[in-house]
Amino acid sequence: MIRIFLQLCIVVFLFGCQENNESNTTEIITDSYFFQKSSLNVNLYNCNQPQNSLNPTYFNSEDFKAFIKFSEIAEKDTPIENCDQRYFILDELTSANEILLTRNFFMEISSCTSLKDQDDLTDSLNTYLDEVRNRNVEVWSALSPVQNNSFIWVNIWPSESYREEFLKIWLSSSTSGNLALELRKSALCNGPETYAFIK
Repeated sequence: MIRIFLQLCIVVFLFGCQENNESNTTEIITDSYFFQKSSLNVNLYNCNQPQNSLNPTYFNSEDFKAFIKFSEIAEKDTPIENCDQRYFILDELTSANEILLTRNFFMEISSCTSLKDQDDLTDSLNTYLDEVRNRNVEVWSALSPVQNNSFIWVNIWPSESYREEFLKIWLSSSTSGNLALELRKSALCNGPETYAFIK
């Protein structure tokens, strides 16, 4: 009797383990920073005249006409008289350099038109990200989500002089031309607005 019961259990087990028509796939995450990256909310103010420092959480330009705050909390700050406010979300690409957001920095922000959908656009930046990592470049890069084929690309450097020195070397390399051609297949960007922020 026990033998028949055990045989019945084995048969049920074997039928339960048979392949079904559903395909199971496993996605391998090749991005080593996948679990470290975050989305940041950005409040950027450009003012017609100098303003008093907004509060200690903001970085300000030397002339007190531009202010910026990065936050993981999703909130659009209140408008300020005589200032244009831009609020947007950035998905970071280079989380290893997030330290740049804690001290004085030089920022370039470009308005771009995407020629691909969000996932393909992000994938097309892998060569750029590999170059940043391989050359140990101190730059924090992030993109806003694509909306109506438009997005914002932000690069943050330790200083303007660091950026200029890097670009001088970079632009003389053949890699930069190849990468530029590859990126043009994914997006078209306007010349960047630049800011030097201090805390």
